[in-house]
Amino acid sequence: MTTPQSDKPNASALRQLIAAIYDGLLLIAVLLIAAAITVPLTQAGIIKPDNPLLSLYLFSVCFLFYAWFWVHGGQTLGMHVWHIRLEQNDGSPLTWRQAFMRFICGLPAWTLFIFSLVRLYVPEQFQANFFADWLMAIKPVWLLLLGCVWLVADHWKKSWRDKLTGTHIVKK
Repeated sequence: MTTPQSDKPNASALRQLIAAIYDGLLLIAVLLIAAAITVPLTQAGIIKPDNPLLSLYLFSVCFLFYAWFWVHGGQTLGMHVWHIRLEQNDGSPLTWRQAFMRFICGLPAWTLFIFSLVRLYVPEQFQANFFADWLMAIKPVWLLLLGCVWLVADHWKKSWRDKLTGTHIVKK
C-alpha cells in the first residue's frame, strides 16, 4: 500500500543547504555548552578526556538536537527561518525512528564535508597525528568538492534518505 504524497512543493536544494549550515552553527553552540558541562568531570579525573562515552554523549546531543525539532513540528531553527519543513510523505510529523534513520543516513555526507574543511584549514602538522597517510595524500580541495557534490545530491528533490525514511522536505 502506498502512502499519498503531500501536495506541498519540495524545498529547493539551496534552501535546504543554507538551513543546514544555519543549523550547523547552532549545533556548534549547543555542543560547546554540552562539552562545557563535562569539563569539571574531566578535570577532577572522574572521566578521562579520551573516554568513548564522551564521544557517545556528544553524538547523542547532536541526534537529539535534530530529532527533537523534526519530531516536534518538523522544523529545526534553520528550517524555520528558511520556511521549509520535514514531514512524512503523507504530511504527518516524523516518528523518532524516522528521525534516527534520517540522522544516521545523513552522517556520511556531512562527515566527508567536515573532514574536507579540517584538511583545508587545520595546519598539516596537527592533522598528521589524527589521519592515516592515505587520507593525507588526498588533496583537500578534491575532498571538499566531493563533499559538496554529495551534500547537494543528498538535498535534491527526493534523496535516497527521503526514500529510505518515507519523508521529504517541503516549502512551507
